[in-house]
Amino acid sequence: MSAEPPDAVVSFVLPDAEVFGTSAANVMAKFCHFIFFFSTRLSGERWVAKHSGTFLYSLDEAFVLAKRLNARNFGTELALRASSTTGAR
Repeated sequence: MSAEPPDAVVSFVLPDAEVFGTSAANVMAKFCHFIFFFSTRLSGERWVAKHSGTFLYSLDEAFVLAKRLNARNFGTELALRASSTTGAR
């Protein structure tokens, strides 16, 4: 994986499990509105300093987390789609 600029980062906030059991609007307000890409670590650090509970991930860390979450949440579907594109059953 490569990105430009190479020191780009992603802001993140630990999700509250209860939020995900409510409405999409609540998820957006309490989670999605805190996930941003920043072209430099410095700009990300300035943003998280103003938003309590947020922190930064490198793009590599965010990619690994996304893969883990997708595997946990959609593992069966991902395996079915992978096997259908490779011809395996």
